[in-house]
Parts: sequence; C-alpha cells; structure tokens
Amino acid sequence: MSRKAPREFLASVMGEVYTLHFVPSFKHAKHYTGWAAEGKVPRRVVSHALGRGANLTKQQIEAGGTWVVADVEPGTHDRETQLKERGASRRCRVCKAQRAVEAGRITPEQAMEQWASASVYERGLLRQLFGLAPEAKPDLPPAKAFRPGPAPKPATPEQLAEMDVLVDELCRQWRAELEEQPPSPKAQADSEHEWEIEAG
Repeated sequence: MSRKAPREFLASVMGEVYTLHFVPSFKHAKHYTGWAAEGKVPRRVVSHALGRGANLTKQQIEAGGTWVVADVEPGTHDRETQLKERGASRRCRVCKAQRAVEAGRITPEQAMEQWASASVYERGLLRQLFGLAPEAKPDLPPAKAFRPGPAPKPATPEQLAEMDVLVDELCRQWRAELEEQPPSPKAQADSEHEWEIEAG
C-alpha cells in the first residue's frame, strides 16, 4: 500500500495549479485553488464534482452550486499556497472578464473568446455570468408525428373456431410423427433414469 508523499517533497514537485470560479458564490467563498500532478487537472475536477476533492467544493456541490475552471498554470504546492494567500479575485480570469464587461472595456462576446475550448456546460455558465443569452441549439428537422395504425378488429366466433380446428390438427400430426419414430437410445436411457429417480 502506497503512502502519501510528504508535503516537503510535494512542495518541489512541478504540477499544475488550478482555480475554480464558483457559480454562485458559496457563503464568503468565490473560488477554490488546488494543485494536481501535470495533466491530471481534469481528473481532479471530476473528483471535486463527485464530492471527493476538498471540503469546500463538496459543500459547494451540496448547496446546489457549481464552478468554471478559471485558470490553470504550471506550479508546485508552494505556488498553490502562495496563490491562496493572495486571494483569487484579482487574478481569476472569469472575475477579470466580468469586470471588463461591466466597465465597457470589452463586449460579452469578446470575453467568451477566452473560453473557446471550454465545455458546452462551462460555456453555458460563462454566458450567464457575462449576461449573454444561452447559445442557440442547432436546428433539427422536425420530428415526425407518431400516428398509430388502426386497432385490429376482434376475431369473429367463426375465425376462433377455425383456429381451434387448425391447432387441434397440428397437435394430432405431431403426436402421430412421434409415435412412428422409435425412441433414440439416449431418450430411452433418459426415460429410465427419470423413472428410477421418481421410484427411488
């Protein structure tokens, strides 16, 4: 069983420091900053979403909130600690874009250009934060209306009688074919075995 590496060792290991921008804010918290091994930020964010990341992100999920990945930069645990001590609002790209939109320095559309590769879900949250309408869904061909066929007419007494005669005739033919064929040795053995079990 592997043990966690000591904090002193991790402090010098290069990985990625990421910042989550909460939507909406959770009490006083607007952000969460964490560290992940290089290339593991997506996996770490999924752990947060499943409530296994950090206590703060777990509480955010339980309160019905979510987040956008605002920033990812190379860094060690020391860099994570440094960023946490400075606060996130001044460096968070989402917060900076919101302030720029509110001040009229950029348009909401220009703010969205920073997240061209964001997931559809995150883009929806960002459009909401920047005051944009939701993205239009692609036009799909109209679905064809389902029209059930006419219900079958109930069978008449004459038809039911014909079906009974047909079934009786088929059963008679099958019985006759079975009687004409001698039982195979395996069938004979199986029959004797069943008799022994029942008699015993």
